Amino acid sequence: MSILLTGFGPFPRVPRNPTQFIVERFPDELAGVTIHRAVLPTIYEVAERMIEELLLAHRPEFCLCLGVAGPGVPRLETTARNHGASNARDHAGAVRTGPVAPSGPDTYPSTLPLAAIDAALGDRGIAFEYSDDAGGYVCNHIFYASRHAIERHGLAIRCGFVHVPEFRSPGEEDEEIGEMIGAVQTIVEVLIEAP
Repeated sequence: MSILLTGFGPFPRVPRNPTQFIVERFPDELAGVTIHRAVLPTIYEVAERMIEELLLAHRPEFCLCLGVAGPGVPRLETTARNHGASNARDHAGAVRTGPVAPSGPDTYPSTLPLAAIDAALGDRGIAFEYSDDAGGYVCNHIFYASRHAIERHGLAIRCGFVHVPEFRSPGEEDEEIGEMIGAVQTIVEVLIEAP
C-alpha cells in the first residue's frame, strides 16, 4: 500500500506556503505504508501534468492533495468543480478561467473516507470544517484534474483535497507546521486503516 501526498510551493499572495513545509517534513513511511511526497509548483499547466504523472507512476491507494486557504481551520473539501474562476495569476503569471477539462463532468466528489476522517479529527480535538467549494484557483484545478485523470485512466485510487490555513504569525511557523502535520497525520492514519 502507498499514499501520494502533495502540497504546493509559493505563489504571488503566499510566498511561504505551509503545505510545502508539511509535505517536506512528513515521514516517508507511516505504519509500514510508503508515503510518496511531492511539492507541486503553483502553476496550472505544470502542476496538472505532474499530478497525472505521479498518479500513473506510483498508482497509490490514496491521493491526498493539500492546499492553503485563508485563516481559520483545516477544511475537508467535498467537491471538485470543472470551473476556474480566479483572476489571480499563478506563479508563472498565467490566469486560467473556464473549464478545467472541457470534456469532463461538472463536478467530482471526494472519494476519501470523510466520515472516518471526521471522527478521527474529532476524537483528537482537532478543529476542522467541511467545504464544498475549493475555490477557483490552482487548488480546485488540481483537485479536479486529479480526479479526472483517475477516471480517464481507470485507476483504483481514492482521492481528495484538504485546505490548511495560512500561517497566523511570522516567527511561530514551526509550531504551526507541527499542528498542521498532526492533523494531516491523523488523516493519513485513517486512510491506512480504511477498508
